[in-house]
This record gives sequence, C-alpha cells and structure tokens, in this order.
Amino acid sequence: MPRLVKTTMEIGLQAQRDILFLTFKNERHDDDILGTHWEDHQGRQHVVEWLEANEIPWEPCVHAAPGKAPCCYQGSIYLAVAPDEDSPTYQKVLSFLEDETGECRFPSVDFWLYPFHLIEQHAGQC
Repeated sequence: MPRLVKTTMEIGLQAQRDILFLTFKNERHDDDILGTHWEDHQGRQHVVEWLEANEIPWEPCVHAAPGKAPCCYQGSIYLAVAPDEDSPTYQKVLSFLEDETGECRFPSVDFWLYPFHLIEQHAGQC
C-alpha cells in the first residue's frame, strides 16, 4: 500500500505552529550527483536511532519551496516537537543536533525551523 508523506506546509498548518525538520545531503564529497540514497544515509540512520532511543516523535516529510511541487521523498524528517525554549524535549533535541555555535553538528544533516507565519503566507500563495 502506498505511504502518504505530508509536506512541511501541511504539517505546519495542521499543528498551527512553527515546525522543525531535518534534510540530508551527500555524506561524501565524491558522491555522485544523486548522492547517498536516504535509506543508506549514515547520518540519517544515526539521527533516527537517537530519536527512537529518546522517544522523540518523528515522521517522514517532504519540503517544497513556495510555488513548487514537492519532489519525491528524499528521507526528510519532521520532528514532532514544538520549538519552545522552555520545553525540556526541545532543549534535548537542540543539544543533540547543534554544536556550541548553533550549527548542526552533523555535516550531512541540515536542521530547519519553518516559522508558522511563513507557512501561512506560503499556503496563501498555492
């Protein structure tokens, strides 16, 4: 049976808040143009293992630029954690993903915040 993967916009509209998500890029500079397949991506596997071990809810997602159709699923992950500075779960996620400068500590992982006001604005453009 086909699996339904929501877009980041759909998730944000449903949650009615800012959302967090992860995307993954080539792990090695010598990867071909398609890069490492998401199922084999070591960085993604490490992140998923940590999320599951720490009982952080997540689900697959697809991100698309406003006005563009989402492409095929490439391993992106929505983190079902509200980006609330007072939340211990959010702080735990930040501690795992970010280094002391606020950059993602994993070179092949990009950590994104999609603000709700932009989600609403982009939804109005579709």
